[in-house]
Amino acid sequence: MHKLIGASGGQFWDLIRLLRETLLLARSFPVDGRVVELAIADLRDSMLPIPVEDARWLKKIGEKRTPPLEDRSAKNVQTMTLFLDTHCAMIPRNGEIWYDVHPVIRGELDEIVKRNEDKKSRKKKS
Repeated sequence: MHKLIGASGGQFWDLIRLLRETLLLARSFPVDGRVVELAIADLRDSMLPIPVEDARWLKKIGEKRTPPLEDRSAKNVQTMTLFLDTHCAMIPRNGEIWYDVHPVIRGELDEIVKRNEDKKSRKKKS
């Protein structure tokens, strides 16, 4: 249960979805850890794919804990709103206002950005 709560990022509906998926996949109780991992993977897969530019934005949010809104252009505000609506970015509420990325995609963001940088460096060498 603790793993599902952590994977939900504090998002109530994501927790309900994780619990539902876990119960649907479970063949016996207590639930096997692999079943929990499958439920978490299902939630992660529903948030993918993430375009490289969006991954960069989200990575900044996760690192700085603030939205990267250098300017308040309609495009930037729409992008941030989309991230919040899709739960890719969240505003945890614990007395302070701060931002974070959803825990199930945090590692994916690093991979997406790294793959793109690796691809660019290979092109430069060619």
